[in-house]
Amino acid sequence: HTEQPLGEGKILLDIVPEPARRNVNKLDEKDWEGLLMVGNVPEDKWDELIDSFFDWIDSETPEDARPFGAETDYYSQQQPPYKAKNGPLETIDELLRIKGFTNTVVYGGVPAGADEDTEPMTGIADLLTTYGDDGRVNVNAASKRILMTLPDIEDIIADDIIAEREGLTDTGKMDEDNHFKDLNDFFRRFPDIPRAELEKKISTSSAIYRITSVGYVQ
Repeated sequence: HTEQPLGEGKILLDIVPEPARRNVNKLDEKDWEGLLMVGNVPEDKWDELIDSFFDWIDSETPEDARPFGAETDYYSQQQPPYKAKNGPLETIDELLRIKGFTNTVVYGGVPAGADEDTEPMTGIADLLTTYGDDGRVNVNAASKRILMTLPDIEDIIADDIIAEREGLTDTGKMDEDNHFKDLNDFFRRFPDIPRAELEKKISTSSAIYRITSVGYVQ
């Protein structure tokens, strides 16, 4: 993140590795459960969301629809009608075309008509990308919420990972750049995290980046 003066205003520039997010096309069912939990999506919606997602991206026929999912026969009855993709998502907004994926599920908020004490969903769009070939998450760049979607990474451990990679001291001040050199370095510093499942889902580098620039005029 950098901020620079520009004429009478300023420009904010963010360069973030795309693998700092989860590749939606590479998620398995257990990944989706972790993602929906972090997004604060009620568990009674999970079966429909997960089944509908995999029905949307697979190449199966309508007869092979999952128990809580939907194929083209469902989408052809919508207004306007359309067909199931039967292929990978190209954008995260495409989730909104899939059965069960409401704007509230994807971007957060309280569902329409919910009780006033209903806890809002935090959304899942900020956790996802459609870029990256292997779906691994860069632990040197991922946010706390994204780290918590990974196996065996809970709230406190996610905080510890961020503090460790940033070289933060007990006083919260930056000590030094302490990013993880490779997976062996990561697991050496966190020996209590089970390696077998997690090492298939993480990396310490990126080849694809997202650049966001915003200009302000005062």
